[in-house]
Amino acid sequence: MPKTINGAKLGTFAITRPRFNSSFLTYQKIEQLAKRCGFRMLEDTVHKPREYEIIVGNCQREGVKKFDDRDAFEVRIEGKKVFINGGSHPATTIAIYEFQRILREKEEFTDADSLTGSYAETVKNYDDATFYKPVFFDDFDDIEGDHVSPNGIDTTKWNLRGGDGHSSWSAEGHNGARCDRSLDPNRVYVKDSCFQVHPYYDAEKNVHYGGFLESNGKMKFTYGYVEISAKIPHGDGFWTALWLRCNDRSGRVRPEIDVNECFGNGCGVNANLHTWPGEEAEQYGITHTQLNRQDYFERLHWCPDDKSFHDDFHTFGVLWTHDVAWFTCDGVPYFKYTMGDKETDFECFGKRVWIVISEAVGFHHVKDPLNNTPEQWENDSAYYVDWCYLYQIKDGQQIIEFAEKEQNK
Repeated sequence: MPKTINGAKLGTFAITRPRFNSSFLTYQKIEQLAKRCGFRMLEDTVHKPREYEIIVGNCQREGVKKFDDRDAFEVRIEGKKVFINGGSHPATTIAIYEFQRILREKEEFTDADSLTGSYAETVKNYDDATFYKPVFFDDFDDIEGDHVSPNGIDTTKWNLRGGDGHSSWSAEGHNGARCDRSLDPNRVYVKDSCFQVHPYYDAEKNVHYGGFLESNGKMKFTYGYVEISAKIPHGDGFWTALWLRCNDRSGRVRPEIDVNECFGNGCGVNANLHTWPGEEAEQYGITHTQLNRQDYFERLHWCPDDKSFHDDFHTFGVLWTHDVAWFTCDGVPYFKYTMGDKETDFECFGKRVWIVISEAVGFHHVKDPLNNTPEQWENDSAYYVDWCYLYQIKDGQQIIEFAEKEQNK
């Protein structure tokens, strides 16, 4: 006998997911569930509501419940609709797993089979060797305590970098202006559950200021899935990125992984992998390389539906393993790089890195920000990051290191 939900066969239902600002881990599980059960997969702003729907996440659908508690999740069955959601992407993802567990255990489902739960409690039942769990994250909620900087930054997780125009994070930009990162708590801060960078030009010093947040000295890692939800600025010279950086110069090479770069056009983001020379590079004739131009249009991702990443929040991530780097946007993979394409890949992309969230302004390889009008500076220049998560599994390869003390999970 085929499985049913309130008397309707499973094959009658379609799965609907958010088109924007969804997690790759959620998307991956939805895709697996759809293939296993024969569900059609829909997107909320693309497809019209169907009579029978399994609605996952914060979809634009009537009846979706929004959660204030990031730990809470639900699987709610109401007639011809099933609502699967949580207060965070990890919670929503585990709700899908719990729904799949129900499907395995029963043949007939009714409204009475609805359930609610806690992510923190439920995840204890999942295998650390196969289930990706958050090991480092910041929801950028407004917090208090001795560990909070005047900018509202959690100093147990992050450093805020910058200076007076001539710091080690600065460079010369257009028309002799310097480009640096600000420490000003009125310009770079956590507020309204977001990390915010509000860039500016100091005409007296002739310096453009952005923002630079990093986990160096607090947390480093090798392999895992990193993801942020961000709203990107739009305008000349506003260069934003989530990137993974390494200061281990031993050996021939060291890595840089650019998860998403935007050089001022908020309609598109770019993924990249850099191989930088190490201490032994010269004797091997190794110089800096990055992904070649042939890959450029594959790793350049445009916001769909004629929208801009400046319009609202979107997720950007990379699944980085020993063998592959999968770059994602709004949960969907769009570019894959297979390790081993270059002779130095495994040596390079097996080192510890840390997370950087940054906005730089006025560097030579982007347009001059002084081209922007005062209104563009006021309305379009800010960078907002809602949250940042690093997920890992205990596979013997994925390592996380806190406060310079290594831990093999």
